[in-house]
Amino acid sequence: MILRLARMADMDKILEFTSAIDGGMTSLPHDASAWESKLAINEASVHAAVPQPEGDIYLFLLEQDNKIVGTTAIYTGVGLTKPFYSYKVSTHVSKSDFLTKVVKTKILHLVNDFTGATELASLYLLPKFRAPNAGRFLSKSRFLMLHQFQERFDNTIFAELRGWVDSQGRSPFWEALGEKFFKMPFQRADFVSAVNGSQFISDLMPKYPVYMELLPETAQRVVGECNDNTRPAKRLLEQEGFQWKGYVDIFDAGPSMQCDIQHINILKKALKVKVAGTHNKPIDPTAQHYILSNGRLTDYRIALSPIEIQDDQAIIPEQVMRDLDLQLNDELDLLPMQTK
Repeated sequence: MILRLARMADMDKILEFTSAIDGGMTSLPHDASAWESKLAINEASVHAAVPQPEGDIYLFLLEQDNKIVGTTAIYTGVGLTKPFYSYKVSTHVSKSDFLTKVVKTKILHLVNDFTGATELASLYLLPKFRAPNAGRFLSKSRFLMLHQFQERFDNTIFAELRGWVDSQGRSPFWEALGEKFFKMPFQRADFVSAVNGSQFISDLMPKYPVYMELLPETAQRVVGECNDNTRPAKRLLEQEGFQWKGYVDIFDAGPSMQCDIQHINILKKALKVKVAGTHNKPIDPTAQHYILSNGRLTDYRIALSPIEIQDDQAIIPEQVMRDLDLQLNDELDLLPMQTK
């Protein structure tokens, strides 16, 4: 499988892909106008000599047999043109000497603290293609682009994880808080935000802090908790040094994981080698695998492959050489990835 940046010509493939996704992935709507806008920004981003002041989108497609089977994306300059909201969980301590009591209270503050940051988003792999290493590759491949084009990204990298919802797709947090102000079900509000932006949040969301103890216990319990299907993605982020620092999604209270780019673990292991030759031997699944790309932003392509390395010289499989359109003596940035 090859991961590549999307193009405008991919519209039909993308709509076919999104038609197979349930309603829980509102960042991947089955909506042609939403994708037309995203793809236009993506095209402008990859051809821009410098980062665009209003923010960039880098949309990746995972292909197998000429079909899209997975996606991921990197968004820069979050909140610079449309406000980006989160809740920040803080603790307030009150003490009464008369009652000899100390009370700790959790408070939700509506904030824009991720303004200007870089977001990892839209990570999805069709269920029938969730083979060993596929999801891991899809998640970790984004870090190679952060490494190769670091000047295009903010120091703060974050990812919003889908919060806990029940089997009917209902969010206890939304029903306890957001629905009281927006008068619409969770799925609809999340879709409107994903497609049309979050101005309506600014218009209607209460600006005063919310005391969590005033919410039902069912809502309190899910603050900072991710959906069961999202736990593997959370573990992969944690392996790379991402942490939850109290920020949650305003719709479902899912955790926002964050890490400074220089602290991402896999980037500390990056290698630089030169292509010295190729081979057509059978792939050894037990060999050390590496994430590699052609390094050309306008035709950015990423693969996962075992590579023979000696003295900064690399021998790579012929098929990978063709897939990435590499030449002898090309310099490669490699990220080692543990496979199963």
